[in-house]
Amino acid sequence: MTADEIANTLKKNGYIVDNDVMSRIETMLQSIRDDNQFYNLDYILEWFYKKRQQCDMIVEEIGINQLDKWKVDPNNGNIRHDSGGFFEVIGVKVTKTTDREVGERGWTQPIIAHNP
Repeated sequence: MTADEIANTLKKNGYIVDNDVMSRIETMLQSIRDDNQFYNLDYILEWFYKKRQQCDMIVEEIGINQLDKWKVDPNNGNIRHDSGGFFEVIGVKVTKTTDREVGERGWTQPIIAHNP
């Protein structure tokens, strides 16, 4: 499917297609294209699965409270390392979103914040 075909489909369904939308369509199409100048996707997947098979590590899911030196802050629920370094998982609230697909409702979500 080409950028023009996607744009036409959007227009037929009542969406406004401006330069910003066309740019987003182009970016989307570029991101799914399998034309890397060094390796194609099949080669990369083969390499990845081979590396996975060669790895003896065992990874198991455990609760945040079981992690060494990582804590959930009881005041705000953020997840952080005892040292204050690495990163922190925080929550954000996004408002004034009238130009987004959610309208005026906004949204909340967790994000990873870098700590010095």
